[in-house]
Amino acid sequence: MSLREIGRHLDLSHTTLSQWQNGKRVPEVEDVAAVLGAVGVTGETRDEILDLAKHAVDPNWLTTGVPGINQHLAGVIQCEQTATEIVVWQPWNVPGLTQTLRVAREVISGDETLTRIEVDERATVRMERQEVLTVERDSLPPLVLSCLIGEAALRDPIGYDLLSSTGDRTIWAEQLRHLVEVGTVYGDRVEVRVVPTGQGWHSGRSGPFTIYNFAKNPSIVSLEPHRSGSFLYDEPDVRDYKIAAGKLRRRAMSEPESLAFIAELLEEWERGNDIRYPRVPKE
Repeated sequence: MSLREIGRHLDLSHTTLSQWQNGKRVPEVEDVAAVLGAVGVTGETRDEILDLAKHAVDPNWLTTGVPGINQHLAGVIQCEQTATEIVVWQPWNVPGLTQTLRVAREVISGDETLTRIEVDERATVRMERQEVLTVERDSLPPLVLSCLIGEAALRDPIGYDLLSSTGDRTIWAEQLRHLVEVGTVYGDRVEVRVVPTGQGWHSGRSGPFTIYNFAKNPSIVSLEPHRSGSFLYDEPDVRDYKIAAGKLRRRAMSEPESLAFIAELLEEWERGNDIRYPRVPKE
């Protein structure tokens, strides 16, 4: 059914339905139920959608009614919504707040126990989380996101198998292009910097971490190993991770150099070339 057909069936204006569809207005639960009935949505799917609708005006609605939103992820979302600065180190992957939808789906579908619907639900949640990068907050300053990304993460494409030459090359091209756009368009709020390989041992090689800094509360560190997660609150632990982040910054390319480097990788990738090999310094 089209929006106009639904409107006639429920005696609702096309404008109202359009505003609901575009997220400009939040419908009442009863309205959602009526629309679901009109389009024939029933059973478990109807119940899940109505559960989301009940909490649509809550600040933490993303953590409610979506399968797979565990306690740690709920805490991460709360930190993202209240932090003034996030510093994320990802040696092997693109940070979730800068992933494209297709890359998010590829990453999440690595859990083979999930159905396609569950993968789509979790990918949608990840995309919704990215709104913290652009939303204006009444009582808080705009969020500043600093992404420190390992060079290896950019050279090992997601969505395409380099060994067998199978997959969709456009998935990784889209991701590299998005990183350049994010670092350019939101340059005052999103910093993208690349930490080159070939620098020997450093503490960042122990694994990824995220630091959340707040206006009035102590900082928190989030660790997310495979299928689990934990928060560090103790001041000595948090201080050590801040020191590690500072060392990674000193090893990283500058922001202009980083964006230019990612753009070069994108150009090579779109030409059909392999980007696995180490960067050769220019003479």
